[in-house]
Amino acid sequence: MRIDYDNAPQPPLNLRGGVGAALRGRPEEGQPHRVAPTETPVPLTDIESRVFSLIQRGRGNAISMSALAEAVGIATRELQDVIKHLIEDHGVLIASATGKNHGYYYPVTEDELISARAQIIHRIQSLARRLRAIDKEAYEEIFGQGRMEI
Repeated sequence: MRIDYDNAPQPPLNLRGGVGAALRGRPEEGQPHRVAPTETPVPLTDIESRVFSLIQRGRGNAISMSALAEAVGIATRELQDVIKHLIEDHGVLIASATGKNHGYYYPVTEDELISARAQIIHRIQSLARRLRAIDKEAYEEIFGQGRMEI
């Protein structure tokens, strides 16, 4: 069974140029600029379908994690796993926003795509800083190796 996003409640737009093209803000040559896949090769579970249908188009319509988890009837940790699965395994382009209108949404404009991409890059940079701090601590404190001065 293939999911037809065009007929799903509040469907995201069709991403024909690939996620990378959408995040770069331009479609692949000869392809329309769209935001989320039309179909997924694997059927969605009931919970995935409910999450998918509750997420709305546009940052202004973002739904908070707690509101989404409550509406679906699952814990926020399980919701994070469902969102991750929808994005990574089904190719659904779901963005998250912090601050005003925080929550999950389907990006529909180039600015929303750029913002979603920037937020992910910021998270990656933050995780890299945390990893460096852990590595430094591990070598200096746990293994008794100090930093070499050059």
